[in-house]
Amino acid sequence: MAIVEWTAVFILISVGLFWAVGSYAINVGVRYAQHVETSLSSHPDVVAYSEKRLILQGPGVREVDCHDPDAAYRFRYDGLKLILRAGNQYFLLPAGWTRTNGAAIVIPRVDKIRLQFSPPGQIQDATC
Repeated sequence: MAIVEWTAVFILISVGLFWAVGSYAINVGVRYAQHVETSLSSHPDVVAYSEKRLILQGPGVREVDCHDPDAAYRFRYDGLKLILRAGNQYFLLPAGWTRTNGAAIVIPRVDKIRLQFSPPGQIQDATC
């Protein structure tokens, strides 16, 4: 009988620990999202150039079709902010992102996509 009781206690403690860690992680994530939302304008601006249409959407993101058949990158995407680079992936947010409106964009580091970074608010050449 003691084994059953100890097993039940172990299960209850384990569930309680998982619940506490989950609650803590949610709170940390919400606080980080609030920080990103308030400091988004200070993150570097990003312009993405792509051979093919990426269909990047979000508040403030603008797609430009370059219409030049000789252009190496036919599509340009403005209105992106760099949040994080991890490994060979870039995590971007639309410039108008909020915690309630918008999604993160993950772009891999590949030859078919060129990313141009600039300080926040710097005027960028609008050509393809």
